[in-house]
Amino acid sequence: RVNIVANGDFEIGVDKWAIKYRGAHGYQNDASITFNKEMPKAVKESAKINQRSLKIKIPKKAHVRLTSPYMKINPGRRYTLSMWIKSKKSRSVQMALGSGWFPHNKSLQKSVSVGPVWKKFSFSTVLPSAPENSYYIKLVTKGEGSLWVDGVQLSEGSSKTYNPPKSIEVGYEPIENSVYYLGEKIFLKLNLFSYIKKQKYKIIINSIDYDGNLSKVLEKHILIGNNSLRKINFSVSSIEPGYKKLVAKVYLNDKVVDSSELSIGIVRKQRSVGKNISSPFGNHLRFSRQGLGVAKKLGISWLRMHPPLSTKWAYTELEKGKFTFDDKAIKLAKSKGFNILGSLDTSPNWASSAPKHSKLKQHYPPIDLKGWENYVFKTVRSEEHTSELQSH
Repeated sequence: RVNIVANGDFEIGVDKWAIKYRGAHGYQNDASITFNKEMPKAVKESAKINQRSLKIKIPKKAHVRLTSPYMKINPGRRYTLSMWIKSKKSRSVQMALGSGWFPHNKSLQKSVSVGPVWKKFSFSTVLPSAPENSYYIKLVTKGEGSLWVDGVQLSEGSSKTYNPPKSIEVGYEPIENSVYYLGEKIFLKLNLFSYIKKQKYKIIINSIDYDGNLSKVLEKHILIGNNSLRKINFSVSSIEPGYKKLVAKVYLNDKVVDSSELSIGIVRKQRSVGKNISSPFGNHLRFSRQGLGVAKKLGISWLRMHPPLSTKWAYTELEKGKFTFDDKAIKLAKSKGFNILGSLDTSPNWASSAPKHSKLKQHYPPIDLKGWENYVFKTVRSEEHTSELQSH
């Protein structure tokens, strides 16, 4: 049976997959999770199918969502989704097939119990018509600890063993920052993994700018095979500013076997904007190390805290009289010269004037303004939130 999942055994890394972390209870713990999370990676320490598997380290009070790219299917036919999963501690994991933001059809999802020993999980279902008849795979779990995934497969009918979708797969190594300065040296890595006997392949990497102009970055012939991994290091010119899409293609006998894409931006170094200096250029982004790095290179001066939500009442005083300020990301942003716009708003459930069964309690005004006054005083005067933190 043909497997249509790209990089389902993660031999070329995490390329073609997306991993997102969120607070397990809405945005309550989002600040610390965004700032402290460890990037997922393909590891050799524990693999079920070939040489590597995906390892996701989940922070405390977080949930994680792993998603594949969209895949074309034949509607009205039965498909089987299968994968190997294990976890450092027992946990529940939801595996699903979706054609939009969330799968609404219960037959397209399954909750499984995962433990410290590799176990294969699967379910079969008839896939109905969907926009462009395309589906993606989604894996969701929550709770601190490590999770390993390997051998993800979606095939028509049923399949007992893992089948790689192609004879060779190609993917980029993850990069910490996708924005570079004009003239900065750009070094990137490409991974290739071959599942069959040794063959001679041709690798071509082209750079395509915003207007569609194409230029060749690399052309190389390699001999690879027998379940082996090959890494290719290459550099990209940064003499002109703008957007670049790097398209890598693998050829066998002049036919494209597999491809991968990576987008980067090249910008001129911006004039340094110091603290408390007026600037019209601000941004609303996640306070992660990567996000702050991109903002700095783009010359952004002001950042709005949403998230992290470290100044909002609904998240700083969950219980009356008990304040928590998670400030690591804020301190890092200030140390890099950003001006920060905090938010003094929302009501915790215990202080909200919302009707009893309302699901939007934080959006209602407080019952007693004395509690609000105390919250504003504590937030503004706390050592974590100094006078350099603006509010609105």
